[in-house]
Amino acid sequence: MYSIQKYVKSKMKEKGIKKSVFVKRAGYSNISRGCKRFDSFMKGESYPDIIMKNLAASLEVPEKELNEVIAKSKMEMQRDIERSRAKQNDIDRRNFSPCLYCHTERRIPSPIFVCAILGADRMKKIKLPKYFLILSDEERDAERRELIKETMMRYEGIIPSFGSILCFTERLSFDDEEDDRRVYNLNGDLIENPPSEFKKIYEGKATLEYRGRDITKFFNNYF
Repeated sequence: MYSIQKYVKSKMKEKGIKKSVFVKRAGYSNISRGCKRFDSFMKGESYPDIIMKNLAASLEVPEKELNEVIAKSKMEMQRDIERSRAKQNDIDRRNFSPCLYCHTERRIPSPIFVCAILGADRMKKIKLPKYFLILSDEERDAERRELIKETMMRYEGIIPSFGSILCFTERLSFDDEEDDRRVYNLNGDLIENPPSEFKKIYEGKATLEYRGRDITKFFNNYF
């Protein structure tokens, strides 16, 4: 709970303002729906415009005082976002493994539901063997060429919803520098001075939702 929720709870208790009264003051004609929106707000799940816009009037408090609480809450939210990102980075770093990334005709899948159903976004990332980093340059070249050949044969040169494979970008460490990445053509040959776009790696995940529930796994397991 952020400062804004604590403030609202405190003021409502202090002034004896019931939830139904609060949402009516906020501008909701459907009290039941307004109460649901209020509950979501108090849990920090959403910040409906109608509630935020009329918060001072609903609580009968000065705008200046309320704005100070909102500013403090924004700082708290930003802190939590940064902590969450740092935590996710630590998880990603621990789980990282060297890979080849397929660049394709389209960066954004079309149609996107096909990408979600087939898990096509995951097809673009080809894991390298765990022992890859301890191999000699010649051994790495042989492993890389074989993996690219297998990938091209498996997908027939096309990633569903993304189109034809254009090249492969090698990423060997989580904290690598983008400019240091090497790009290889469809035969596994190093591309000298490739476009900067080919050194980027886009990691995303397409999902399908039904009534707010992620149902992507159902299709992934089915196919």
